[in-house]
Amino acid sequence: MENIRKTSGRNSPPTISLEKLEAICQALSITVEDFLGCPLVKMPQKIRETA
Repeated sequence: MENIRKTSGRNSPPTISLEKLEAICQALSITVEDFLGCPLVKMPQKIRETA
């Protein structure tokens, strides 16, 4: 799986993009929350500063 890569350090866990995780869960007909066993917290959009 070339899309899963290790971060720096020997003991670091592998990482995967949210898009790939969502595709895997869709193929399994489950939600990401069910797969992870916890609810997701979505990051709010960055607020643009106006000057």
